[in-house]
Amino acid sequence: MFKHIDFKLLAVHIPGFKDSGDKKDFWEAIIAHSKIHRNNNLLILGDFNTGLDIDSEGVSFKHKEFMISLIELGFHDAWRLIHNNKKEFTWYSNKSNGFRLDYGFISNKEVVLNAYHTHKMRLEKITDHSGLIIELDLKSKTE
Repeated sequence: MFKHIDFKLLAVHIPGFKDSGDKKDFWEAIIAHSKIHRNNNLLILGDFNTGLDIDSEGVSFKHKEFMISLIELGFHDAWRLIHNNKKEFTWYSNKSNGFRLDYGFISNKEVVLNAYHTHKMRLEKITDHSGLIIELDLKSKTE
């Protein structure tokens, strides 16, 4: 017998520098929400328009300290759980530098079955980002 695990999803899009002068307000709201719900099976998923240094080709990200704060709160990069130190990018600049800007941070890493990118839509120029797919197991065995 199985019961479903309660689960919360926070979908985010933090504007790029051209769209917004400062990302701090967005990040502060995400961090505040994360502190409240970090024990409630929360997945924070979307285009963060920033990243960790491992996820860029030689360019340091602005506001990466907020991502580090999420990790320090106990959240896990779902894609990195599966792929360890692999480099794979979800967006490319007009200089062809690659970046992983699309993340899924999850409070309960035990429910992550798989995480991968789909590049088809970006390669076909339908969008400028690759998609992030995260497969979760939201069932728990009951006695």
